[in-house]
Amino acid sequence: MCNSIETKLVRNIGSKSRLYITSNVNDKFIHELSRFLKCTEVRDLHFHNAKLTNQQAEEVYSGLPGSQVQLLDLSYNDIGLSLGKLASILSDTQINSINLASTNMVDQDLTEEFLLSIKEQKIKFLDLSYNHIGNEKLKKIAQILANSSISSLDFKGNDAITSDGAIHAMDIVENLQKKFFMSEVSEEALENIRSTKSAFQEALLDNYYSHYLNSTDISEFVENKELENIRDKNIYLESSEDEDLYSESSGDGTDYLENTQYENSSSSYIEYKLPIMVLSVVTAMWGVDIL
Repeated sequence: MCNSIETKLVRNIGSKSRLYITSNVNDKFIHELSRFLKCTEVRDLHFHNAKLTNQQAEEVYSGLPGSQVQLLDLSYNDIGLSLGKLASILSDTQINSINLASTNMVDQDLTEEFLLSIKEQKIKFLDLSYNHIGNEKLKKIAQILANSSISSLDFKGNDAITSDGAIHAMDIVENLQKKFFMSEVSEEALENIRSTKSAFQEALLDNYYSHYLNSTDISEFVENKELENIRDKNIYLESSEDEDLYSESSGDGTDYLENTQYENSSSSYIEYKLPIMVLSVVTAMWGVDIL
């Protein structure tokens, strides 16, 4: 089928592995993209702040089975109601990373069906930041995703989650290699976490521009007596080569493909240009007060 297809959309995308769709998109463009996505080589599909509707998001999901898409970025779109459809097709896709930051998601949107699909699909990266998730839902998420393949989980900016909620979520990060993001966790909660989860050595975020140091880095800083300056240190654990993404403007909706040149790793995470995780040290986790 794909060998016989000649559309402006497919020609514009060509063999690009990353596709950024920005600004408002119309229904015609979404329909064509969904229909022919499997005929492209796109692996990273970004709709960051594209003003997607729930209906448009569901049509995008229908085009994912059979495609090569592994990373799906739906951040900053009001599409929380569409997650049921995403759950229903996830097992037929190659997706392993999902960004749902600021999608106006509430507890009811994170159904058991959706969470089980995340676990069964062996999703590794899941961003649920800046939504409306509360403690009870976080507890349910922890129960379902415990012992899952999740290696990076982001909850920051969910103001309804308190320190008690953070304790419930520690089951998700038993593996020392996993990264967990949280905001404004109290000292009391950290003490409880340390006493109940001896394996927990990951950092909990207290602001958006924070950074992470592993235990080896911590030891070096302690030896060098530089802990008081640790918040000024920028340590990037992961990196990715910069790459240009070019597309042509055809006037049929494909001009929504952004001509993007990556800037630097520090802005990449903030703008969701690359799945680069930048983490932070938790105060007093090693018995040192650096606040």
